Amino acid sequence: MWKFVFLAALVIGSSSMEIESSHSMNLKNFTVGFLAGVGNSTSTCSTSMGNVINILYKITGDISLDIKSPTLQETINTLNDLQIFVNNIPSVRKCDFSALNDALMSLFTLNGLDQLVQNYLNNGEQIFNDYNTILKCNANYFNCGFSSGTAFRLLSGWTLN
Repeated sequence: MWKFVFLAALVIGSSSMEIESSHSMNLKNFTVGFLAGVGNSTSTCSTSMGNVINILYKITGDISLDIKSPTLQETINTLNDLQIFVNNIPSVRKCDFSALNDALMSLFTLNGLDQLVQNYLNNGEQIFNDYNTILKCNANYFNCGFSSGTAFRLLSGWTLN
C-alpha cells in the first residue's frame, strides 16, 4: 500500500510544482529509468512500477485538462486511465522491497564498506560508464535514471525483481 502512496505523492508533487511542464516530464522519465535500472533484465516489477508511474502522470494530466476545460471526452479519458491504473495494481503489489532494507543496512556495518568496495571493484567499468551518462543527464533523463539505477544496483547488490 505504501508503494502506491509514495508513487502518487511523487507524481502529484512533481506535477503540481510551479515549474515548466518539461521538468515534470524529466522527473517522470528519470524515475521510470531508475526503476528499470535497478531491475534485472527480466524484472516484471520494475516494468510494472514504470507503467504505473506513466499512468499516474497521464491521470494527473487528464485531471488538469478537466479543470481547465471540462468536457465529456476529458472526463471519459480520465476514467479510462483510472481503470488502467486499477488494473495494474496487482502487478505492483508483488514487488518486494524487504531485501532493499537489508542490503542498505548491511552496507553500514563493518563488513559493509568492504562489500561496497568489492562491488565497485567488480563492476567498476560499468559504474564509470553510468557515471559518464549521469553527468550528461539533461541529454536524456530516462538514460540518466537508468544509469543511476544500474549504478545503485551494482553498488548495493540489490535488484528489484
